[in-house]
Amino acid sequence: MPEPLLPVVRAKARFTSVILEHPLVIAGAAIDRVTMALVDVLVRDSAGNTTRGRGASMLSVPWAWPSSLSFEARDRRMRELVETSARLVVGSDAADPFAAWETLRRRAAVLPEAEGIPQVALLLCIAAADSSLHDGGAAAQGLSALDFASRQSPLLGSIADAEAFAAKHHRTRVPVQRVVGLSDGIGDEDALCRDIQEHGIRHLKIKLAGEAESDAARVTAIHDRFGSLGLTFALDANEGYRRPEEFHLLLDTLRSREELWRSIRYVEQPAPRTVHDIRPWHPDRIPADLLPPLVLDEGHVDVDQLRGAGERGWSGVAIKASKGQSFAILSFLHARAAGLFTVLQDLTTVDLALEHSAGLAAALPFTYRAFECNSLQYAPGANDRLRRRRPDMLRLQDGSVAVGPTPLRGLYV
Repeated sequence: MPEPLLPVVRAKARFTSVILEHPLVIAGAAIDRVTMALVDVLVRDSAGNTTRGRGASMLSVPWAWPSSLSFEARDRRMRELVETSARLVVGSDAADPFAAWETLRRRAAVLPEAEGIPQVALLLCIAAADSSLHDGGAAAQGLSALDFASRQSPLLGSIADAEAFAAKHHRTRVPVQRVVGLSDGIGDEDALCRDIQEHGIRHLKIKLAGEAESDAARVTAIHDRFGSLGLTFALDANEGYRRPEEFHLLLDTLRSREELWRSIRYVEQPAPRTVHDIRPWHPDRIPADLLPPLVLDEGHVDVDQLRGAGERGWSGVAIKASKGQSFAILSFLHARAAGLFTVLQDLTTVDLALEHSAGLAAALPFTYRAFECNSLQYAPGANDRLRRRRPDMLRLQDGSVAVGPTPLRGLYV
């Protein structure tokens, strides 16, 4: 094995607990707290110079690991796996973080700490270490993380796509997609109304409960309240529709409202994450070309899934920075090569994790151009440090936030 060009000489994990100001209620769970995992690495070049790399991921326990185990038990297990992952990257080559991530993933999957942890939770646990290698490796070579990623890994192979990384795609402002949780109000006195009327929000992601009649009524009520403003809707079931027939009923009901139906841009993870072939969830009464894209999220745990995803009824994939820079880039390129719909989502990202997510949203040509940024709603206080450094990223104006220029070195401006 050749000597590393940019060996990682030190790595350390740390954590920040984030308490939401009010719970984000999704199908099957109420999320009232998340953990931000951060990994700092030091990489050394051939001249002995060292460069710091940083990575962050949100350990959204109820979303990633549904279980009867207590939140504390699952959170502790995931933190332990983050710490072990940080130790495992010492000695890795930050000159090729994709290869280092592939090795890390294989090693982490067989660790005692990983026993019983779902695959999507494992991705979150190794993500901070992975992203820190992209940041440190790129910064050590004086490159932005995307320039660095586009030119150095054999793992990109046939999906390498220089055009996808072109500077022409970069946007200094990015529209925000606002989440409407199951317990969020839609009246004049509620925050949703204020964000739409005062801050210009025009993109909503509406959480579904998995019950067709109540979900259709809620989506209809939101459209009746705000549809005249030209809003776009995404529907997120968070695995809530266990039976295809119930999902068919939802879509049939919504399709009966023509203007509402036209406003729906995609439907996210309608079926459980264990469902690989979504075709039974396609209603017979609606032609395939009239269905909104059905988008993988919780069920997206392997980039190879995207090969042939269309043949299994999936038409898109949600990309998350909190699954790590390697997985995000590889997923985006595989999806683009397969002609799949792409959208950037988050896990109530805050601080460094939010900066990473916003940077991807600004730089890559996602099909759906707005990005989810729900810490503005649920955990604004957790962004105080970022607000002092980059206040425009946390200030909604005309439904968007300022992301700024492309980073000159690494992942962050």
